[in-house]
Amino acid sequence: MMETRRAAVLVRIRPLIEERGYDAVTVDAMAAAAGVSKATLYRIFPSKEAVRQALLATGVAPERLDARDGREALLDAAMSVFAAQGYAGATVDAIAQVAEMSKAGFYWHFESKEAIFAAIIARYAPFATVERLISAGDQEGGDPHAVLSGILTAIVAAITPRFALFRTIMLEAFQNPAMGDAVARNVLGVVLPMVGGYLTRQMAAGQLRPMQPALAIQSLIGPLFIHLLTREMFASQFAVAPPIENVIAHIVTTFLEGALVRPSGNEGRIAHGRNR
Repeated sequence: MMETRRAAVLVRIRPLIEERGYDAVTVDAMAAAAGVSKATLYRIFPSKEAVRQALLATGVAPERLDARDGREALLDAAMSVFAAQGYAGATVDAIAQVAEMSKAGFYWHFESKEAIFAAIIARYAPFATVERLISAGDQEGGDPHAVLSGILTAIVAAITPRFALFRTIMLEAFQNPAMGDAVARNVLGVVLPMVGGYLTRQMAAGQLRPMQPALAIQSLIGPLFIHLLTREMFASQFAVAPPIENVIAHIVTTFLEGALVRPSGNEGRIAHGRNR
């Protein structure tokens, strides 16, 4: 069934690719040509590159498919420009130049600088992983320590390979209103309903004491971000560089020590997320 559907989608996409060339055709345009949603196209083909490989196998001329994916090139370029120049200092011209593309080529793929920033967040932020962890925790009545540790671990895994960009975003968000607004819309706008919703449900279930969800998220994620931003400094000055899993366990345990609803007495205290 899936193979039949893949073949039908390729038949519809192929004329578009042969007319314009792979590099000039966006995923949105492919989905429109195939008569499916973008999400459905990604379920059939996990990436634009997967479409390219499938079309190559069907006999599309290699010269129509060997161009670099323009959207991916722009995303890579934008990451390096944002990391080096900050959000305010970055320009569409600079991003297009690093991607070896015209300004018109940029606007073929993205309507604005914020649009490409949002695409970077969507591409690398661990929103899907966090959503799965929360869903599993809700369905299985999971231990909040395990769920929250998983969320922080996913955040670290997403940030670590792109630390220069993360550091620029974090530092500039406090100083530049444009960057702050972009982060608020594209990061906090997703994280607050997702993680805040989980914490609110835990409060309603009597697992956590009542508190403002936004404050709870700050109390949980804030210490992790501070650690990541100061980790190198402490390591060089004080030779303190604990394994990140130990840091996450400490942050979550400390958070839950103040947030969990516990019976009175020592039996209510937690150690590494487990009730004693």
